Amino acid sequence: MTFWKKAGLRTLAAGAALAVGISLVPAAKAQNVEWSMATPWAGGHWIDLGAKRFAELVGQMTDGRVKINVFPAGTLGSALKVTETVQSGVAEVGHNWPAYDWGIDRTGVIFGGWSGGLTPEEYMLWLYNAGGAELWK
Repeated sequence: MTFWKKAGLRTLAAGAALAVGISLVPAAKAQNVEWSMATPWAGGHWIDLGAKRFAELVGQMTDGRVKINVFPAGTLGSALKVTETVQSGVAEVGHNWPAYDWGIDRTGVIFGGWSGGLTPEEYMLWLYNAGGAELWK
């Protein structure tokens, strides 16, 4: 079985376990949470729209029990230090690009892309056909 099939099965199993666990918790005991999401994106950019859509979907999938407020670049912390903003507790969630964490984890640029690096198509070929997924694991 390939890595991706195994990962898909693990994800499906984890999702099913989470759904069963949530359904077993009485509604009176379920607590609502509200999280802040720091982003490096200014309003209107397509990635910013994706972050907002993610927050909406989380709200829908949790029947409104988890609300994520998305904050644009620089609102909760430095736009290029989203990871540190989350680590310091200013925000509970971060929507970020891995290459912005160059000083924290240099492997992030491999998965985030860079000028002169792989195109998205080349990256997928590397992952699926050239052993990239195995190296990643």
